[in-house]
Amino acid sequence: MKKICLLLAAIMCLSLCACSKNTSYEAAEKLDGVWTATWDSFLGEMAHIYEFEYSGQGSGTCEFYNVMDGEVIVHYSSGVYEVKDGQITMDFQAQIENDGTIIRLDSSRQLTLSYTFEDGKLTVMDGERQFLQTE
Repeated sequence: MKKICLLLAAIMCLSLCACSKNTSYEAAEKLDGVWTATWDSFLGEMAHIYEFEYSGQGSGTCEFYNVMDGEVIVHYSSGVYEVKDGQITMDFQAQIENDGTIIRLDSSRQLTLSYTFEDGKLTVMDGERQFLQTE
């Protein structure tokens, strides 16, 4: 009887492992696209725009744009990201100037966003600012 109970418990554990998915991977896949947050400040209308391209295993490449009144102020390029444990961690290697000049950063620039993933819905936050998927 004891052996049968242990066998049933092992089968249940294996079936749960086989059916479950890594929610970080699912969130990273849903992140694919352009995410924008806009707000008004004393400087004018501000926006942070993140562009994510999913490549698998909970990670991919990314770009970041800091926009003020429709003009790009900062553009980070050559970024990679990882989605894990409620955080999107981005690591950028280059900055692109408004004239198109690419500047290799001496040290990588890291940015972090938080996220929740419930019932197949991804919510991306930067502090109190919520991002909307625009593409």
